[in-house]
Amino acid sequence: MKAAIRTFCIEGHDILVANGMHIMLKERQVKGTTAALCSVSESNKNAEVRKLEGFSKFHNFSFEFEGIHVG
Repeated sequence: MKAAIRTFCIEGHDILVANGMHIMLKERQVKGTTAALCSVSESNKNAEVRKLEGFSKFHNFSFEFEGIHVG
């Protein structure tokens, strides 16, 4: 993939923005890869954040099917 990107740049194309990289990956498909261009909707910027008291004292997190185990 790096070689395809390098060649595309040498030919004078711009890949510094996501759209340029997407165009390159669509034109010069690299085996085993898929190109997608996504955007984030910033209309829902409000997020509710709840703080856990003493969270910094927790260690050894393990992710299990039933949930998270903290040791």
